[in-house]
Amino acid sequence: MAVNTTSIAARLAETLIADVDADASNGEENVFSGTTLADKIYQVQLDNTRNGAAAYLKIQFATSFNANNAPNLQFYVPAGGNVYYTFPEGLPFTTGISFVGSVTQAATGAQTDPTKDLKIKILGGT
Repeated sequence: MAVNTTSIAARLAETLIADVDADASNGEENVFSGTTLADKIYQVQLDNTRNGAAAYLKIQFATSFNANNAPNLQFYVPAGGNVYYTFPEGLPFTTGISFVGSVTQAATGAQTDPTKDLKIKILGGT
């Protein structure tokens, strides 16, 4: 039997950001700082299974999150839900990534923390 050898393409994602308690009170600032293996987002997972209310992940392409500025990305997860958002070609960013987890639908202004843990995973790569 002949053996075939093929090249495997570069990894899709090279950096994983995990926040097991995403909230609005303690936003995550510039989460890919210090890594050279992430200038695109390939997947975002939101685990809201412990909450009885819908939640939102609000991402700004910035080194710090400012509630007065609208997010560049806002992802929804229903009450008790677990969702994945996938970007097969990668969603590029240049400045940085900062985010909050919130139950407030409005894009700007005061944000409210989820009652229980909102878990976030972001896969980044080059």
